[in-house]
Amino acid sequence: MSLMDRLFNALDGAYPNRWRAAFPDQHAIDHWQDEWAQAFEDEGLTPRDVGVGRKACRRLYDWPPSIAEFLRACRPASTNTPEALFYRAQTEMQRRRDGLPDNWPSWALFWAAASLGNDLLYGTFKGMEARWCVAMEANQHRTDAPEEAPKQIAVARISPAEAADRLREIGGKVKAIGAPASGIKLDWARSIAEKTARGHYGNAYGQRMAAEAFVNLRQPVPPALVPFLPARALVAANDHGEEAA
Repeated sequence: MSLMDRLFNALDGAYPNRWRAAFPDQHAIDHWQDEWAQAFEDEGLTPRDVGVGRKACRRLYDWPPSIAEFLRACRPASTNTPEALFYRAQTEMQRRRDGLPDNWPSWALFWAAASLGNDLLYGTFKGMEARWCVAMEANQHRTDAPEEAPKQIAVARISPAEAADRLREIGGKVKAIGAPASGIKLDWARSIAEKTARGHYGNAYGQRMAAEAFVNLRQPVPPALVPFLPARALVAANDHGEEAA
């Protein structure tokens, strides 16, 4: 059996009925093997590291581990190294996004994580080490807690007709992004930027739309939205900044 086959079976045995339930068919298992094997290669894990992680999961997690949790279990180093703090930040930010209680060692770590947006959640330490270290250094003196987001969001039930009206209204706002600058306000985009800076906005598509709205209207892009600009828009934003200077 391959290393990945043995690992899959080991996790299935450690978390009966919970691990395998996440894989409805062989295609899903193959996809898991590809993604985790690539992560192991990116992080430079050895078979011994994977064995350490497999054993550590038994005492660390009562639930099937995510890739970030498993990688952390493979190398139980000091909790204060940049790598350990990176994966701790990933875990806490994901719990925050899921509406679960989070437990940050410091608010400086929270703000470092928030400054990287969705890149933190989907990145690896090896790929983001330089950016992560810069983010930690830039936020090392922050002690202010973020504003608490509402614990629950009431979901209003609306009729199909009302839903259609709202969709038309939203569609009009989306189309307005590419319209001439005269008469157009960026209040909605500024609101998204402010919420992103506070760590309370988790819709990457909305953040990208807001960032591109500033570029299209030849306005400076707020720092919190810069990570959500695609490459072409980032070039345009830099060009606008040089013109303004």
